[in-house]
Amino acid sequence: MMMHRQNVRPYIDVLEDLGVRVIDTRVTGSNHYRIDVMANGTRKFFIASRSSSDHRALQNFRTMVKRWKQSTYLEKYRD
Repeated sequence: MMMHRQNVRPYIDVLEDLGVRVIDTRVTGSNHYRIDVMANGTRKFFIASRSSSDHRALQNFRTMVKRWKQSTYLEKYRD
């Protein structure tokens, strides 16, 4: 399914800023994106809001991705 770039772009920018590779993006159901990503050899998907009324969605998304990426790094380099 084709999605509008301007809607998903802020989420892609967050992922690129955090150094996470985007594998795939698609619209799921109503008003959400599924974004498949990879970091430190670990794959995961995140669900992100398409709704502009959710003004904290992008901040929450950044926090979730950051926390996940840190946990994958710790798992990979654990003694």
